[in-house]
Amino acid sequence: MHELAVTESILKIAIDASQKNGARRITAIHLVIGELSSIVDDSVQFYFDLISKGTLAENAVLHFRREPAILSCVSIARINSMRAHHSNRVVPRVVARACTCAAVAIFLSKASRSKMKIPVVKQILNANDQVAADNRAMFDQLGVFVVNLMASPGAGKTSVILATTARLPSHVRPGVIEGDLASTIDADTIAARNIPVVQINTGGNCHLDAPMIRSALGNLPLDAIDLLFIENVGNLVCPAEFKLGANLAIVVASVPEGHDKPYKYPGMFAIADAVLLNKADLLQVFDFDIEYFRRGIEMVNPDVPLF
Repeated sequence: MHELAVTESILKIAIDASQKNGARRITAIHLVIGELSSIVDDSVQFYFDLISKGTLAENAVLHFRREPAILSCVSIARINSMRAHHSNRVVPRVVARACTCAAVAIFLSKASRSKMKIPVVKQILNANDQVAADNRAMFDQLGVFVVNLMASPGAGKTSVILATTARLPSHVRPGVIEGDLASTIDADTIAARNIPVVQINTGGNCHLDAPMIRSALGNLPLDAIDLLFIENVGNLVCPAEFKLGANLAIVVASVPEGHDKPYKYPGMFAIADAVLLNKADLLQVFDFDIEYFRRGIEMVNPDVPLF
């Protein structure tokens, strides 16, 4: 949600500049953004549309332009643009890169100077829920069943997806949205199985949100997908707060993580429709008390099934 604070700052800068220049309306804001920072364009647009209502900037068009990262190499004493090449396989990517340094150009419509109250929208989660509801309506219309997989890093979300898709009936066509801070490693693994996949790189965001999912859907053949897996960013805190429009929320826990996770992260287990204990073949290796684990889940979510 750090895009909200950034967007509020952009809006304030734009309004302050417009008032100093006697403008009546802001028609466009041009943002020049560094590639290696972690703001998601669609999230900025989403928040801007909300908080700009009733201000000089309402209906202003946001233009995003990326500046390549520059890497200075001491050993060869030259500067190159930084580029990442993960594999020869082409995987669609929705990449979140944004401003550690951003130049802002504001296009103003000049007229009489006027004072204005600037509303700040705080119900961001409610707004996310509305986009999630829209996502869900679209999935339902297309007949796509959606599963949101959440877990800590390394719990085995990708392995669960691969194992599940390998066992699906032939008439059930899977698809995947991969969420990570960076890279296409998991997406490349999925794509190697000839499963449609799109990568969302959040940069610094610890979760996916509904607008990110909406922006990624154009890169998937939804009319050829019956079961869509969303692999959320590895985290047991933030993803629990943001609905995506999925039919099911499944939490994947793993034996090596320990049996105390439901006690430490109750919010995640409270919103689960099912909990899957992965890497169960290691129960004899690790000191994992499965009954203690089960009790922790039942304290916050009494009826959720544990597999």
